[in-house]
Amino acid sequence: MIEKLEGLSDVKFRAWHVHQKFMFKVGAIQFSGRPFVVQEGSLYTCELNEVKLMQYIGMRDKNIKEIYKSDIVRVTLFGNEVHEVEVEYIGCSYIVMINQIKVSLDSFSPARLEVISNIYEGVKDE
Repeated sequence: MIEKLEGLSDVKFRAWHVHQKFMFKVGAIQFSGRPFVVQEGSLYTCELNEVKLMQYIGMRDKNIKEIYKSDIVRVTLFGNEVHEVEVEYIGCSYIVMINQIKVSLDSFSPARLEVISNIYEGVKDE
C-alpha cells in the first residue's frame, strides 16, 4: 500500500488545447509510444503536442482557488501595492516578477494572492 507523504502536494495538471482554444483538467498523460493527454472524467484524448500543460503549484489563493503555472495572479504587497503577474517556473521554484525582481510565491500568504485568469484565456472582467 502506498501512503501519501505529509507536506507533498498533489500532482495535478490542466491543459490548454492550442487549436480548439479550451481549457480542461488532465486525467492522465502518456509519454511513451504515441504521447497523448486524457481529459479528466471523459474519454476525450488529444496529442500531447496539441496542448500546453500547466502544473498545479501546490498553493491556493485567498478564494481557495488552485494556482497553476501560467496563471495570472493579483498580488497585494504590504502597503496595498497591487501587481497582476504571471506564475512562472524558474530555477526549481514558482515565481512572479514584481518590479523586475523574481519573487518566490512561497513568500506570500494566500490572503495576498488572487487568481484572475491565465495567459491563454486572458484577463476576465470582474
